[in-house]
Amino acid sequence: MCLTCGKRLSFNLVDGFWVPSYVRKVGNQSFCFYCYESEECTEAVKKRTEEIILTTTYNVDGYKVEKYLDIISYEYIIAAGVFSELSLEISDFFGQRSGMAESKLANARKQCMRALKAQVFNLGGDAVIGVDLDYTEFASNRIGVIGSGTVATLRKEG
Repeated sequence: MCLTCGKRLSFNLVDGFWVPSYVRKVGNQSFCFYCYESEECTEAVKKRTEEIILTTTYNVDGYKVEKYLDIISYEYIIAAGVFSELSLEISDFFGQRSGMAESKLANARKQCMRALKAQVFNLGGDAVIGVDLDYTEFASNRIGVIGSGTVATLRKEG
């Protein structure tokens, strides 16, 4: 039975072990398929993703890499748009910074980082190490922010 809602869960035999179907594990808590959309589960997911570490280095102080799980990446494409392009042209003419363009790039970077954390969560990892962010320009005034790294599980040292 689901410990959250009490619903009866079916079990499947996987590699010699009986495993409940439709279960999502978040940290030390398990939620059935029906509870996965619950407020309790949403809060557990939010808390767990906040704990995920993103670092450009290949180690995390105080932790040892226990296992490398996968290489992940996420691409976020933004369009400059007419107003952004006009703002850039005016800023460029006067030799100033473009707040609108900087804001769009900052938002794209944040979205990219959130997406990397979501992938780590789904893979059951603790961190993305060796994070690399690249920016590239496409045709039609589109800019891509590409984030990548290695998903790892960590073990606290000492």
